Amino acid sequence: MYCTDPGEVEHSTRLISDPVLLVGTTIQYTCNTGFVLEGISLLTCYSRETGTPIWTSKIPHCVSEESLACDNPGLPENGYQILYKRLYLPGESLTFMCYEGFELMGEVTIKCILGQPSQWSGPLPVCKATQDRFEHALQVAEAAAETSLEGGNMALAIFIPVVIISVLLGGAYIYITRCRYYSSLRLPLMYSHPYSQITVETEFDNPIYETGETREYEVSI
Repeated sequence: MYCTDPGEVEHSTRLISDPVLLVGTTIQYTCNTGFVLEGISLLTCYSRETGTPIWTSKIPHCVSEESLACDNPGLPENGYQILYKRLYLPGESLTFMCYEGFELMGEVTIKCILGQPSQWSGPLPVCKATQDRFEHALQVAEAAAETSLEGGNMALAIFIPVVIISVLLGGAYIYITRCRYYSSLRLPLMYSHPYSQITVETEFDNPIYETGETREYEVSI
């Protein structure tokens, strides 16, 4: 007694243990690359108490990986994945890790569960900063604030003396300018007159006249 041929499966190959398909014969189906098998891959011909022998199950199907695979759920903030790839077939797992200073909250490993569509067994985990990292960040922030304050104090220490010096120089300049202005008004009074003062005792230098002498002139008309 034997079973009837169950047939070929699209996008697959099969391995038959006995071409005659007698009771006890097995057929192993394997999907081609890029396809996933849905159903039972191994069929066995068995004998029933009544009637002809039959196969233990229906033939499987090979479907595209993309139609059944789970999409990559993404990276947790401040974390990374082990063996990162775009698609994960049903049954495959994905493991997450956090960077130093962060603690993983949630499931470390999630699994792609077959379905229509396939889904992950759990949500994306979260990487939370540890207490030590929080304290370190706080110290860095305080140090930055102190540095900024010191920079402001230094700027004031430089700016104030510059302002004072500028005010003193400006005052000195105004004072000198005013002194020069008033000096220019008084200078003409300090110089002597270009003409010497004539006194009564001054003698004439004209040779025609001599002091104490009288001359007569005859005038004809």
